[in-house]
Amino acid sequence: MGICVWCLDDGYGDNKMFNGRQEFLIPSYATPWRQKMKSDIKDDNSAPLSYLGAEVDGVRYLVGQGALEQDVSIHWAGGENKHVDKIFPVLLKTCLAVLADGISRPVVEPLVMGLPVKADEQEDRHRLLQELVVGVHEVSLNMNGEWTPKKKIHVKELVAKKQPFLSFCDVILDKHGRIKDETVAGQFNTIIDIGSRTLNIYTVDALDPITDLSDTTTQGIYTAYEMVADFIEEQFRFRIPTGKMPNFIRRKTIKGMDLTPVIERAYSVLANEIVRVVHTKFVDSWAYVDRIFITGGGSELLRKHLEDAFPVTPQFLGRFATAMGGWKYGIRHALKKKGEITIDLPGGGVQKVMS
Repeated sequence: MGICVWCLDDGYGDNKMFNGRQEFLIPSYATPWRQKMKSDIKDDNSAPLSYLGAEVDGVRYLVGQGALEQDVSIHWAGGENKHVDKIFPVLLKTCLAVLADGISRPVVEPLVMGLPVKADEQEDRHRLLQELVVGVHEVSLNMNGEWTPKKKIHVKELVAKKQPFLSFCDVILDKHGRIKDETVAGQFNTIIDIGSRTLNIYTVDALDPITDLSDTTTQGIYTAYEMVADFIEEQFRFRIPTGKMPNFIRRKTIKGMDLTPVIERAYSVLANEIVRVVHTKFVDSWAYVDRIFITGGGSELLRKHLEDAFPVTPQFLGRFATAMGGWKYGIRHALKKKGEITIDLPGGGVQKVMS
């Protein structure tokens, strides 16, 4: 019997995950379960996770994209600490069950997760996450209209690191957790993580963190969403719940009005704020910086506004960089403890990895 090494990048907006074989994305929303209605015209060929149910402690929920679309008044959990929100355990257990696809009795050692740069320095945040995550989780899923038997997932170990650091691991580590790029690892690197709620800046010199050039602020992508919501309220005299804004952003229209120019203007304003924050912090330090990496879901949305904004041309990482990098770091961590590991793979089979 082997172990599972997984990474869960539990963002305010989306949960991005990787289990060694497959990436998953589940929006960070949950609402009481309601059965999916049959369409009179459209054939139901939607993706399995588009209407996802989870039963936790005897209560059934609609989770992810389905919750976002079906709950007309859904609200965004955008508080300072998302892990104290009552919906977090539901999202956690749902994500674990999805990651466990095809594994009958998964034992996770470790589960890798990320924290904002400032939060990672707080022992109480680590203690809370340990209490919520480590242990046995039971959950039943509904992905195709039927509830599955209850699955038990045992998380034996949690490793929590700074979110930008895990994205950086995707750059410098290989699939066996070894450093594959000694040159980049030895340089002066800044990683800028644009999330839903937070902007995280993390700087390392030959892998040693630089405190004065690392920080967490609130310039996440939802700042731009709020600007669009303000415009909609001004035009139509009603306020869109914050939790519903991703749908309108994705569709780029409301009541026949094209929101594209409004969205692009909001992205431009937010990008300018981010540039201002970074330039202020690095005003006396640009001479040291070898590379800038921009990551997080917001990096893709703001890319064209940030490509030429800094003295060092940034490299842009994908939205799954934290999940992929966290998985690589998890392999590295497990090998350091055990020397050799056998990994249970989703869908069956094992993989042996040696340090």
